[in-house]
Amino acid sequence: AEVAGMPETDFLHHLGQRFGPALGSLLSAGERLCCPLELVLARRPIARRAALIGNAAHLLHPVAGQGFNLALRDIAALAEEVGPSWRGGWDPGGPLVLAGYQRRRWLDTSRVVGATEGLVGLFGQEWAPAVALRQAGLRLMGSSPWLKRALMRGAMGLDTGAAVGLEPLPGEQLR
Repeated sequence: AEVAGMPETDFLHHLGQRFGPALGSLLSAGERLCCPLELVLARRPIARRAALIGNAAHLLHPVAGQGFNLALRDIAALAEEVGPSWRGGWDPGGPLVLAGYQRRRWLDTSRVVGATEGLVGLFGQEWAPAVALRQAGLRLMGSSPWLKRALMRGAMGLDTGAAVGLEPLPGEQLR
């Protein structure tokens, strides 16, 4: 709210400082809106003949860009619950089918929410030990191809059992 309320010249200068030269010269800004970056989770992602997926089920802080990945895994899990029930002549919107979807998504969603909220907390800290820890972690990740790959696979849901419908990367097996 403080930044959004700045006079336009101060606002543009602030953006230039935050983003560096990548945006080029900023000349004007349009209407400014403030949207809180907060976690929102549906208390119950299923109801009678309905299932919530994607942002209808969970809104995450965009710090790690995981909302879209979760949405894709929600869609895949729901399709993998509904498809066989439909082909088997069962009610695809029945409570057992939807409960299966809810069970399949709980662990992955909880894991991703915990990770993104942890990152928000870590990157929001200005306390010297937290800053040092954050910098050390970023250096470690930058210098370790193995760690980068592990984080990437975790973000895709490949090593968590959450990657429904996904094939392993070439030369690898899903665990």
